[in-house]
Amino acid sequence: MKVSLLLLVSILSAHTLAARAPVEEIPVNGQQQNGGQQNGTLINQQQTEMFYQLQSLLEEVRQLRGMVEELTYQVDELKQRQQDDYLDLDRRISAAGSAVGVPGAEQPAPGVGQPTLPVAGDDEKQLYGRAQSLLKAKQFDDASAAFENHIASYPSGKLVANSHYWLGQIYMVKGNLDKARQAFAQVVEKYPGSNKALDSALKLGRVYHLQGDNAKARDLLEKVAAGNTEVSQQARDYIDANL
Repeated sequence: MKVSLLLLVSILSAHTLAARAPVEEIPVNGQQQNGGQQNGTLINQQQTEMFYQLQSLLEEVRQLRGMVEELTYQVDELKQRQQDDYLDLDRRISAAGSAVGVPGAEQPAPGVGQPTLPVAGDDEKQLYGRAQSLLKAKQFDDASAAFENHIASYPSGKLVANSHYWLGQIYMVKGNLDKARQAFAQVVEKYPGSNKALDSALKLGRVYHLQGDNAKARDLLEKVAAGNTEVSQQARDYIDANL
């Protein structure tokens, strides 16, 4: 009887423990596959989004590169136009200078009513631009006065070397070699870093030659001729033809 009772208690206890034990659900193979597919879809969406972002950035880079190329072209074109204007002006001054002293040659008349003195409110570029306009019109007397006024008004200006150079050109046209020599020497000695320094050295060498000082002329022109610029070639040509 006791054995039967103990056996019954053991069976009931085992049944109770089995009822209280937690039950774990084992996922079905289909559920695992669905989760993997969702993860794969998410990764593909992220990769696609990154690809389109990369394409967008590349397109922006191409557009910026095109803008840079266009701006570079415009800057080069502006530089070339300025160079052409300078060469044209230099040729006109030289041509006028070759006519000085020739019987019957037409001499440039001074301008009438053209302002040569500084105007209130003028900045350096405006004053220098006015002098250049007079020079282009071959109004040499007014132009020289305007360049001298520019130098006096802006003795430390950025364009002072240019004014000295053009004064030298004007004095050569008018046959005043002493003043031409002084003007070109100002640029060579005081403004060696100016974009007019090499041109001034070439013209100064020519002035020395015209004044009969061939030793100074050759020494200076040979220094100019040592370079690889157009002005250097002009110096070599002048030496070959005259010295």
